[in-house]
Amino acid sequence: MVPTARFIFLIVRYTKEYIEDMLEFDNLTNPQVSPEVVRMIHQIELKKSTAIYTSAHIDKLLGNLNNLLTKYCGIYPYDPKHVNFISKQYILYVTSGNEESNKNLIYAAISSFRRITKHKPHIIVCDLNDESLLQYLNQLKINHDAEVEVAAVNVYGTTISKIIDKMIKPKRTCLIVVNCANTMFGTLNNIAKIAEVAHTRKVPIHVNCTYLFGTHRLLPYENGMDSFVMDFAQVGGIKNFGILGIKKNLLDGYQLDKAIVELAPTINQSKLDPISLQMATNAIAALYTNRVSRLAKQKKIRTGFLRIFQKSFNLISMMDWLKGTYQLDSILRTFIILA
Repeated sequence: MVPTARFIFLIVRYTKEYIEDMLEFDNLTNPQVSPEVVRMIHQIELKKSTAIYTSAHIDKLLGNLNNLLTKYCGIYPYDPKHVNFISKQYILYVTSGNEESNKNLIYAAISSFRRITKHKPHIIVCDLNDESLLQYLNQLKINHDAEVEVAAVNVYGTTISKIIDKMIKPKRTCLIVVNCANTMFGTLNNIAKIAEVAHTRKVPIHVNCTYLFGTHRLLPYENGMDSFVMDFAQVGGIKNFGILGIKKNLLDGYQLDKAIVELAPTINQSKLDPISLQMATNAIAALYTNRVSRLAKQKKIRTGFLRIFQKSFNLISMMDWLKGTYQLDSILRTFIILA
């Protein structure tokens, strides 16, 4: 069936609107920010390169970043003065991105676990999206530094907590590494449920929150995250800037600060790039201040797309297609398969 000119016009109109105003996904469902938001985030780079940032300026930038993380993401940076919120607090480390964050946390965890228990560490992986992470874990396995197992997913691409429960090895499993979203399927993992199962067996979970950033409140404490990572290159084009958050009881329980120098519980201001710090603050403000209206618009545009396609095609869900209730030749001629 050949689309009409009207049909093509509507697709172009909706696609243009979607790209300009929305937090969208590319062909691998990695979050992409609209050009307008990217320009706003990177405005700070237009400042004179001779600008001098004192320690007071950097303290203010860090304070602004911490406030935005609490307000919009539900992340409470560690502050011993606020004793009423200690259980919710995370010690935050600025890193170059997910790769450094993951390697530091995982290496510290397995090193500390081996030192404390004298057992070979066992790691469960529920993340098939991050190639560099999988390569690193495979290298740990090859070097016999840790036993690594990858958890199976269901037809929706999500991890089943019952499978995790069966994979946990008593006195051996030291960490469960989870991605909040399966970017190939566009589905979300139930982090809270996975954490509940893991904590019942006294195992911490480490979560990649990058693919929720900008769309959802992360709420690491409410979702049972013991540690988490965010990479600003994914959502704001801010290179070499990421955040690793670790709950204090995990840091103290595994004595992580003794395992690797980079996890010393202080932030060395001399290593912080104030421009990246300002852009990270811009990114959070830009993505969350209009989050509700943006998501409502996203839903409206998605509904519009479906209505357009329904005029020329029969639509079926992926689940119906997987059940095999339709003939293949008819699908090839008339059906669009939606995830």
